[in-house]
Amino acid sequence: MPMEALGDVLGIPPEDRPKFFHWVDQFASPYDTRVTASFEDLLGAIMAILEYAPQLAEIRRQDPGDDVMSKIVQAVDEDRLSEDEIQGNVALLASGAAESTRTTLGHGMHELMRDPEQMAWLRERADDIPATVAQELVRIACPFTHLSRTATKEVELHGQEIREGDKIAMLFAAGNFDNEVFDDPRRLTCPGTRIRTSASGAVRTRASASTSRRSRSRSCSRSCCNARVRSAPPVRSAIRATITLVVCTSSPSR
Repeated sequence: MPMEALGDVLGIPPEDRPKFFHWVDQFASPYDTRVTASFEDLLGAIMAILEYAPQLAEIRRQDPGDDVMSKIVQAVDEDRLSEDEIQGNVALLASGAAESTRTTLGHGMHELMRDPEQMAWLRERADDIPATVAQELVRIACPFTHLSRTATKEVELHGQEIREGDKIAMLFAAGNFDNEVFDDPRRLTCPGTRIRTSASGAVRTRASASTSRRSRSRSCSRSCCNARVRSAPPVRSAIRATITLVVCTSSPSR
C-alpha cells in the first residue's frame, strides 16, 4: 500500500510500477537475501532507479499532472532545481516509501489497536482524515532514529554553541517525545494539534518529501480505519519495530 501511494505521488505510470517497486524493495533491503540476493543486485537496483528518474521526468514533462514529479520538472524548467536533482529526489522519495511509511504504518497500527478510543475516533472520520493524524502517526512512530547534518553558520541553541562546519546529530525521538511540548508524549492522540514533528532532515527536497510522506500516511490511515484485530501479542513499546501483528481488513460494523 505505501508503494502504491508512492506511485501516485510520483506520477509513475501503472505499467512501470511493478519494476519500479521491485527496484525499491531491493534498494531498501540490502541485507535481506530473500529480496536482494547479492551486492551486485543492490547496485543494479540503485542504478535502475537513477536511470528511470529522467525517463519519468520526461513522461511528466509531456503529460504533467498533480504529482510531485510534475512539480519537480516544473522547478527544473524554471532553473530552481538541476537535472541531477531529479535523480536525487526520486531516490529520496523511494527510500521514504520503503522505510518511513512502512514503519509509520506498522507502529501507528499498533498504537491504534492498543487504544480503541483513538481507533473509534479515526473510523468516524474515515472519509476525511484530518492532516493532523498523519503528523501524529509520524511523531509516535518516529521512523528514523537520527540523521546527521553540517552546520552552515554559527548559532547558539539552548545554550549550546554550534560552530559553522560542526557535525550535528538530530535525535528525532528527543523532539517527538518532549514532555515540554506534548501533554502525554507516549500516547497516540489522533485529534492532536498541528505541530511540527521531527521525522527527516531539513534538506532542499523537504517540501516534496514531506508532502509525499503525509500523502502516504493519510492513505495508510484510511486502511487502518478498516483493520480489525484478531490477536495482538502483548509487547513493550521499546521493541515495536520487531512485533508481528495479525490483522484482517473488514468493515467497522462487522
